[in-house]
Amino acid sequence: MKRILIAILLAASTVAQADNIASAENKAGGRIWLTDTSCKDRPKLMIAYSTGRDGSNTIFGCWGILKPNVLIHWDHGDVSTFPGVMFEMVEADTPATRRPGAASF
Repeated sequence: MKRILIAILLAASTVAQADNIASAENKAGGRIWLTDTSCKDRPKLMIAYSTGRDGSNTIFGCWGILKPNVLIHWDHGDVSTFPGVMFEMVEADTPATRRPGAASF
């Protein structure tokens, strides 16, 4: 578990472009995506977003590591904590992992 958290942090700190670096399935059957892009209002955290099963109902937030968990402050005010082990690293620079317009944040 510690290795996964370290890998997420290393990937986030070394990638120059805005990419999805990790993801996990959410309760709605969609995905939670962790990116390597810093949040404007919380520069120590990075942008996260979550989608519904069909890719709709996207919500945004800012994520960080709170060992051994991933903590997300959602833009609508909620805060969620997820076990770090539920996130899988994703390959960078592939169509499946790059969200359109990701570099515009």
